[in-house]
Amino acid sequence: MVTRLVRVGRHNEAIAEMKRAMEVESLSLQQGANFAAVYMYARQFDLAVGQARKTYDLDPSFVSGQSWLCHTYNAKGMYTESLLISEKSLQSNLLGLAAAGYTYAKSGRPREAEGIINRIKEDEKTRYVGIYWLATTYTALGEKDAAFAELEKTYQARDWFLPRLKTDPFMDPLARRPALCGSSKAHWFSSVAQTVSLRPLG
Repeated sequence: MVTRLVRVGRHNEAIAEMKRAMEVESLSLQQGANFAAVYMYARQFDLAVGQARKTYDLDPSFVSGQSWLCHTYNAKGMYTESLLISEKSLQSNLLGLAAAGYTYAKSGRPREAEGIINRIKEDEKTRYVGIYWLATTYTALGEKDAAFAELEKTYQARDWFLPRLKTDPFMDPLARRPALCGSSKAHWFSSVAQTVSLRPLG
């Protein structure tokens, strides 16, 4: 239910649902991480970071908590803080790896960002990885054609994160200035964002 609300931009309802859920299970790590994500997609970045930090502090080893703290830091432009978390888990946490790629790109460290991209693509040869995050890193690097190529792959693979395309702050450079991407890509972005936001869950 909450995922569907986020997909279609009904953020106030999603936040209200998460608040009720947290009242019942206030110490649930996964729920706390999810709540941080809901705030982030609603562009309430201060609240997103605060919630993510609470979850991380409950158990710093919890992978989803690490990842969403990095993502919320990135959304708020707190790249140094994000890297302090993600660089600790580059060998073991794929989501941390994805967050680090974006952070390196936004921090003016393209060589490190491209290194992360190469590592994820190497993993992709033997197992499915969250290639949606490759698109966010390419977007941060300003490589829009490469970003669209990865988004097309995520669409074909029915990637779990793609339905958030319409509300994802990391995709704003593609969503808010479509003319700079070319008319065909602008049409692809708008039509796919609308289609996947309405896909059934699962």
